[in-house]
Amino acid sequence: MNLSRRDVVKAAAALPLAGLVRAAANDKMYLNGVRMGVQTYSFHDILNDGKDHSDSIVQKMQACGLYSCELFAPQIEPGAFLGRVPLAADCAQPFHGCGASKGGSARNPWAWEFQYPPAQEKEALRAKQKQWRETVPLDYFRAIRKKFDAAGIEIFSYNPMIYADSSDLEIDRLFQMAKALGCKAVNVSTTSR
Repeated sequence: MNLSRRDVVKAAAALPLAGLVRAAANDKMYLNGVRMGVQTYSFHDILNDGKDHSDSIVQKMQACGLYSCELFAPQIEPGAFLGRVPLAADCAQPFHGCGASKGGSARNPWAWEFQYPPAQEKEALRAKQKQWRETVPLDYFRAIRKKFDAAGIEIFSYNPMIYADSSDLEIDRLFQMAKALGCKAVNVSTTSR
């Protein structure tokens, strides 16, 4: 079969751009046959502050040359544990890590990631998160997916936090959110107190 350049250009124009970018990036996802990716929680300098940090995540993934991820929900949605940077007196460079009892811990030098607020504040934050999850338009997640698609990055799985008080509607919505993000899996690896 002989194809002219014009035929190839017409065929390429019919394909979605994100599909072309993803196909090109697909080869980059593997190293000696092993799929490479990142859990976005690895980007500790992205605060869990209830804002959409998808642009920063995409930028950091591109800088690392990674094209597949498990998206950490607290980096794109409101949460019950807002990130707080330690006081400068305790840790002068929190984005480079802090020692135990200096704003960090042996397991996680970026302690601001999961500082637990006082009970009343946590209850209010949790109520806000629950209401947001039950009502946020799924287009919010589709828009995030478009950013990742445009960069050729696959959101393989979604990693939300669930709670003992999670409603059936909230849990159902977490799966809908993951579907809107184009995920193949949902990973719930954390528990809350």
